[in-house]
Amino acid sequence: MADTYLLPCPFCDANIEVTVRQSGQQTRCESCGETTDIPTMGAIKKLPLKEEPLAQVSSSRRGPSRTASSLFAAGLLLLVIGGAGGFYLMQRANSLIDDTDIEAVVLEQNQVFDDIQGFELWDTWDAAVREGLGEYQETDYVRNNAQGAILKNVAYSVFGLAGLGLLLIGGSFMFRK
Repeated sequence: MADTYLLPCPFCDANIEVTVRQSGQQTRCESCGETTDIPTMGAIKKLPLKEEPLAQVSSSRRGPSRTASSLFAAGLLLLVIGGAGGFYLMQRANSLIDDTDIEAVVLEQNQVFDDIQGFELWDTWDAAVREGLGEYQETDYVRNNAQGAILKNVAYSVFGLAGLGLLLIGGSFMFRK
């Protein structure tokens, strides 16, 4: 944008806005209507510059639009919450999951049954048939592993929110005023 200078009107002392490109031409004063000559380039550059209004200065130095700012803020929030929440849930899930070798446990229990003497085994079987095995009781191993698997899936979903946050942050740079 060309600089605008203020030329005082020789008839009414009002300021006439001129640019260097107008040097050597004539212009009409908006206040008094008289025609005046615009001086040479060197003389124009010695005139005071017209100061841009504050609104024009801020619009010439554009920052991000409101949409871009909102997308960036939402993306950053999702990134932080998703990252921290996913990390916490993953740590919690890993603490619940038991890495016990289930096959070794089953072999150990089978060995216990193999070690029982004939009549003792018969009495145990007879009591189980008469009284039933009782209510199913889920072991801590099974329950914790199931909860850990569920928490891992939730953690992956929360990490997905963090990924969405990254996309929003990237998309915020595509919007300009």
